[in-house]
Formats: sequence, structure tokens, C-alpha cells
Amino acid sequence: MHTFKKIDIITRNITNKIFKKYNYNFIIINEKWEDIVGKQLYKVSSPLNISRDKVLTVGVKNNYIVDFQYSMPTINNNLQKILKNQINLKIKIRQLQ
Repeated sequence: MHTFKKIDIITRNITNKIFKKYNYNFIIINEKWEDIVGKQLYKVSSPLNISRDKVLTVGVKNNYIVDFQYSMPTINNNLQKILKNQINLKIKIRQLQ
């Protein structure tokens, strides 16, 4: 019985590995992406990464880039609400096929 580990130690080790690979804010953004961009843009876009320079790179299908750019003020406001004004991200759009 001494070889068993407590569940909180196991889960902490797993989550630490995930958080080292991905920024915690990026995980929140992925989980709340539909709330951030809305149903229409959710289907044609996805967050790709957050750089060290606090730039959120978003992949957007090429037919919807103009719509995404037009919605940027709303998206920025929603990001601030979701992240509780902890971080101010710039958004960079990458075209997807």
C-alpha cells in the first residue's frame, strides 16, 4: 500500500507538465473560444498560440478574415472579460486554407 500516491500529487504532476507546455491563459482562451468570438467565427477560427510578446495568433479561414478583423474590438473586449484584465493581448491573424 505504500507504493500508491495521493491523487492530488498525481494530478499536480500532470497539470504542471501541461502548464509548462501551454500558457494557462491559452488554455482558458481555448476553452472559452466560442464565447470570445461568437458562434459564426468559432466555426472558422481557432487560437494557435500566445507568444512571449503577448501576441495571440489566431488561425482564420481565408474567406472570413475581413469578418474577423471587423469583429476585433468585440473580440478584444471579450478576451479582457474572460481573462479578467490580467493580460493585454495583441491579436495576429494567420490565414488558414
